Amino acid sequence: MTDGPVAGRWLEPTDERWRRSLERLRHDVYHLPAWAEHEAEASGARPLAFCFERADRLFFLPLLLRPIPGSELPDAASPYGYPGPLASAGAGAGFLGEAIEALVAALDRLEAVSAIVRLHPLAGVEPRLLAGRGELVRHGETVAIDLTAGEEKIWSGVRPSHRQRIRQARRAGLTARADPSWDGFEAFLAIYEATMLRVGADAGYRFSRRYFEGLRRRLGDRLHLHLVESGGQVAAAGLFTEVDGTVQFHLSGTHAEFVRLGPSKLLIDGVWRWARRRGAGVLHLGGGVGAAADSLFEFKAGFSRWRLPFHTWRLVVRAAAYERLAGDAGEPPDAGGEGFFPAYRRAAG
Repeated sequence: MTDGPVAGRWLEPTDERWRRSLERLRHDVYHLPAWAEHEAEASGARPLAFCFERADRLFFLPLLLRPIPGSELPDAASPYGYPGPLASAGAGAGFLGEAIEALVAALDRLEAVSAIVRLHPLAGVEPRLLAGRGELVRHGETVAIDLTAGEEKIWSGVRPSHRQRIRQARRAGLTARADPSWDGFEAFLAIYEATMLRVGADAGYRFSRRYFEGLRRRLGDRLHLHLVESGGQVAAAGLFTEVDGTVQFHLSGTHAEFVRLGPSKLLIDGVWRWARRRGAGVLHLGGGVGAAADSLFEFKAGFSRWRLPFHTWRLVVRAAAYERLAGDAGEPPDAGGEGFFPAYRRAAG
């Protein structure tokens, strides 16, 4: 699917050029066609990737084209996670300016009103190179563990209270392990659902069995299940992805019976040791809910002192349509500010 003579095109997940483009770029699970396809199915959107090439330089960005409720026009958004724009090493401001101009034109041809992009804290185009081309907003920080450091150095970077809880969990007989056979999948499903109910998580985090089964089917050996067990019973479980040397913490849950023993801390401890043995370079734990410095962020921050800024990049493609939709929703056009974007979706969350 091309856009004519301009050196930019939209790719469908089934297009082999999506995979070939990623072979030329450092990327993560969030850039894979399988990830975009899965997220699109869950949200009723259309998965696409924009690819712009000039000489030997490449710009690549996965997006979901979403229907706007009450409108015949769509808008675009990143799939869940951190699928920010990628570019060839050494791509400068001039090339990126051309790529972004082509991206905006291509979005306009799809009649997209706006686009919101979640940048990857570890890979892709540097945020400063996007500033001035749309709106760049810094939301908060994420946490990562440098797995290239020695084991003792990583352990010394763990908060003392976390280390104490991990030792206590081990003394209580809890053990952490990878589960390549997925024997604990049913236990994970039950524990995750119960955890989301217990903590009062937003509906957006209450994923169905179909979601998890689809994720497992599409990602294959890039998705890993990890367990913490006590006497054969699963005390905590989590899903982690691994692509191109980066391990990502996706979702986890803790059995209510074991919360007091802190098995979630032992879970992360086991994963970073497992990932390091496999030769991965980094374990990215992410941030708090909505990039907030909340209890989830504090939990993750206890495993490493390494902090990374998290940004979103916002583009208004059709200004008149954006203002009209914001007005119809009872929002001023600039209601997004550093908060919600696009403003016309604020009421829908």
